[in-house]
This record gives sequence, structure tokens and C-alpha cells, in this order.
Amino acid sequence: MRTIYKSSSTRRLLLRYFHAYRQVFFYATLFLAGVLAGALFLKSVSPETIKNLSVIVGQFAKRRGEQDLLSTFTSSFTSTALMLAILFVCGFCAVAQPVIVLMPFFRGLGFGYQAGYLYAQNGFMGVGYVAMVLLPNMLLSTLILIYGCGEAFTMSTSYYRAAKQDGAASRLINPRVYCMKFVVLLVLVLIVSLIDTACTFLFSRLFTLI
Repeated sequence: MRTIYKSSSTRRLLLRYFHAYRQVFFYATLFLAGVLAGALFLKSVSPETIKNLSVIVGQFAKRRGEQDLLSTFTSSFTSTALMLAILFVCGFCAVAQPVIVLMPFFRGLGFGYQAGYLYAQNGFMGVGYVAMVLLPNMLLSTLILIYGCGEAFTMSTSYYRAAKQDGAASRLINPRVYCMKFVVLLVLVLIVSLIDTACTFLFSRLFTLI
């Protein structure tokens, strides 16, 4: 009986945890689906397409290892900050929910293709490069964007309900708090960009990619 009770309590605790963070799990699932789709994309396109796209990925990895620290930091910061800015603006649009929902998927799509290409062309050397240079920034910045997706979706939905003359929904709209949260997220992006710059400086020269 005690074992059954503990099992039931654990199940209820997991259900409450999942319900509390259901948006995080949802956006994380979309991101992972995008990573898988990006990796599988390599198997479905023509060799000519892969050759053209390889120029982009190959040059990116090469430039990343050769550029100075400031350039690496700027590139890392602007790429994530731009997506965060798009989410921020979408939060003030009553019909931007589809854009917000698809953002993690497309981010995962790009990373999945990049990681798949590096592995296909460089084997375990590519795996090491992805794990030590690209993955830390991708995981941390994606977590920030996932939180931003949740905030933007909630804000956008509130505007949608207010547009339908739902008085209760309009009272929930608080642009000041919304802006403050995104300022905090931007600061976190700054910190993650510093981590990304450090990883690139320390580890990128350990790998010779083609």
C-alpha cells in the first residue's frame, strides 16, 4: 500500500510540474522537432543543393575560428537578440501567435542542418565541434528564446482577447512588466554571448573542419 501511495504521489507531482511548465515543454518539443527535421533535410535534397549550402556552413565555421573576439561576440549577440526582438514585437500583435509558435522550430531547423552537415563532412571531429563550440550557446540561448516565446504568446493572446472586447483580458495587459522581462532576457543574451565567445576562443582551434 505504501509503495502504491508513493507512486501515486510521484505521478501527481510530475503532472503538476508538467502543467506548470507545459509551455516550456511545448516549445522545447518544437525546437527538437526542428533539429530532427534539419538533420533529415540533408538526406532529402540533391547533392547540388547540399554543395551550395555547404559553402554557407563551411565558411561560417571557418570564419568563426579565425575572427577576433569582438566579432564573435557581436555575431553571437545580434543573432539571438534579433530573434528576441521579433518575439518582443510579436507580443504587441493580436494575431502573431503562429509566428511565435514556429520560432523555436525554425531555430532548431537551422541548427539541425548545421550539426548534421558538420557530422557528415567531418565525422567525430564535427561532433566535437558541435558539442564544444556550438551547443553551449544554442542550448542557453534557446532556453531564453523559449521563455520569450511564452511571454510573447501570452501578451499577444491578451491583445487578441481585448480586441474581441473582453474586458477581463484587457485588464491583464501590462506592457511595462512585459518590457522589463524582455530587458532581463536581453541581459541574459549578453551573458550567453560572452560564454559563446569564450567557448569559441578556447575550443574552435582544436578542430580542423572541411
